[in-house]
Amino acid sequence: MTVVNLSFAACGFLGIYHLGAVGAFFRHGHKLLGSLKSCGGSSAGALVAAVMITAPDKVEHCKRFTYNFAENVRQQRFGAVTPGYNLLSRLREGIEEMLPVDAHILASGRLHVSMTHFRSGKNQIESQFNTREELIQALLASSFVPVYAGLKPVEFRGQKWMDGGFTDSLPIMPSGRTITVSPFSGPQDVSPLHTGYAFKTQLKLANMNIMISERFPGSPPVMRFTACSQESVLTHEASGRIGLRVHGMKCWRVKTLHPTGTGSAFGTQITVKRNKCPKQLFKDIFFSVYLFF
Repeated sequence: MTVVNLSFAACGFLGIYHLGAVGAFFRHGHKLLGSLKSCGGSSAGALVAAVMITAPDKVEHCKRFTYNFAENVRQQRFGAVTPGYNLLSRLREGIEEMLPVDAHILASGRLHVSMTHFRSGKNQIESQFNTREELIQALLASSFVPVYAGLKPVEFRGQKWMDGGFTDSLPIMPSGRTITVSPFSGPQDVSPLHTGYAFKTQLKLANMNIMISERFPGSPPVMRFTACSQESVLTHEASGRIGLRVHGMKCWRVKTLHPTGTGSAFGTQITVKRNKCPKQLFKDIFFSVYLFF
């Protein structure tokens, strides 16, 4: 049987897209999951990979936490950089809620966390964890963006680290076929179509090509729509698209709608309008860079 791995891109609060993809994998990707060897990622991607490997029953719980976390950040006067607001402390609370007591045992050898050394700028992929606390520290280190997430880098095994998205956003596993998942339009295996007609530009960050898209962080209705649309489209029946063959197994080249327009989320019809204002376009570009990390 062919070995398959999943790699989730760094993407900030657009990690909600990853959770929608994971939900679809659990519901419709039984053959793929049967060949799944490991998961990896950076920043939000590493967090989602950790949940998928150690606490698959907590995916819905993780979605609710993400909605609330994003709303909490939006309520701050200056977002995450508001004086006195501790982004990593809130993130740590969520991680501790999700991970089981034996998470480090379940994750060792199966979870690959990308992080960047604070001084040398070199990337490291960590996949062995001696304790649950060590696993938590690795996930926090992979998610630390200087200034935005604080001024003091996260320590892991006596060294200071920062967001893995700076150096390797989509870690490729050493063996087997790695399926890449990204909420940004681009050449990744699972990614949305870019439907913006006023501005189409590709941006290369670390080892991932993306199209400029969503702003940071989305409102709860937009985030719910992002997760739900991704979960519904990542199936043969819902997408109606031609699937890709990954070493004899079928997966789907996702052609999801960008989370703008009209859609149904949790039974509630919502409409999110496009904003063509140049000032808003500038904000979208600026925050898309933040979303990557």
